[in-house]
Amino acid sequence: MISRSTYLRLLVGDAACLYFTFFWVTVLRRLGAVNQEFLIEHLVFYSLVVPLWLWVFNLCGLYEPRFFKRLPRATLGVAVFAASALSAFVIYFISGIFDMPTPKTVLVLSAALAWVLLVYWRGKAQAWASGLAQDLAPSCLVIEKEQLSVMNPACDESLKAAAFDGVPIYVDSTFISEESGKAPLERIGPQWVIERVLGRHQTQIGYHIAKRIMDISFCLLMFIPALIFGVLAAVWVKLVLGGGVIYSQSRVGYRGKIFTLWKFRTMRDETLSTDTARAQLAVHGQDSSGRVAVLETVTVKSDQRVARGLRLLRRLHLDELPQIYNVLRGEMSWVGPRPEQVLITRELESNIPFYWTRSLAVPGITGWAQINQGYVESFADARDRFAYDLYYLANRNAYLDAAILVRTLRTLVAADGR
Repeated sequence: MISRSTYLRLLVGDAACLYFTFFWVTVLRRLGAVNQEFLIEHLVFYSLVVPLWLWVFNLCGLYEPRFFKRLPRATLGVAVFAASALSAFVIYFISGIFDMPTPKTVLVLSAALAWVLLVYWRGKAQAWASGLAQDLAPSCLVIEKEQLSVMNPACDESLKAAAFDGVPIYVDSTFISEESGKAPLERIGPQWVIERVLGRHQTQIGYHIAKRIMDISFCLLMFIPALIFGVLAAVWVKLVLGGGVIYSQSRVGYRGKIFTLWKFRTMRDETLSTDTARAQLAVHGQDSSGRVAVLETVTVKSDQRVARGLRLLRRLHLDELPQIYNVLRGEMSWVGPRPEQVLITRELESNIPFYWTRSLAVPGITGWAQINQGYVESFADARDRFAYDLYYLANRNAYLDAAILVRTLRTLVAADGR
């Protein structure tokens, strides 16, 4: 885990970059109007906006251990963009209170300068991040679960000392899960699943209601842009492929219920979009246990089945737009494990313990596994994806859902769809 001093150091550095950016952009824009009253008013305004930016940065994962040693510039760019967009709404509502420059110009200039400064600062931070392992050592106590099965005096003393010193205490499975963002499948068993997944599922009634309300609200918010892009996509598909523009496919949904998922057609051979052809499994290789190693029906990079004129549609994930209808019907959510084909689900359930727990969440258009792993091409990929899904099931809440939605922007900007 991250020590408090390391986290605070990074947080203060980011805040300093933002204050510097906002101050100088505003001063340069209003050079002739700078006075004491002007500076005080804007300092108050910055004190509202900077925490907002830091909150968005946290949503984007900029303070997770994996980004300490190497922060992708694209991830930082998406964080700055999202923070700028949210700041625009704030400025719109409170701009009448303060005498400030036009938000459009200030935000654009601030976002550009903030990105440059943060890239520089995070690069400098790598110098001390290289010693992160030493910094992490005393920051928490990790206990192996085997030590907890019997009374152990040494373990008891360690727990006592750590508790009295205010040091966080973790079971190894929880520590690995928080550090990697996925459940350690080799370290968990029925007890972990019951306590972390099944137990939470039964007690999150308020969360489920709030999430359904947010799903519907987001559908209404996205209705106009989705309609515009949907019509353009439908015309595009019609021109390239002819015939129908939408195809349906049976998927496994909440609590194992089968539902019909809708997508825009992007493949020339329409037979590939039927359940029989698309849900068949073919063994191209097996691991040491004889389990399926490669799934034939998944879409691979530069898949030849995709019509050349429609590759961009898939790369931008615009072929998923009809699934908003699934969200309105309650068959899907904006955030959740991706729904899998029926036969593939049955195959994986027979080979991966607790795989059925994925169906305890309403399947989503985007999800924790999608933003962290991407596409599945083998049994090993499917098992790794389930580890991410299980982490989501064990930790899901409104904040994590919001973080997933914000981080999905990166996949859209990167246009990495297949």
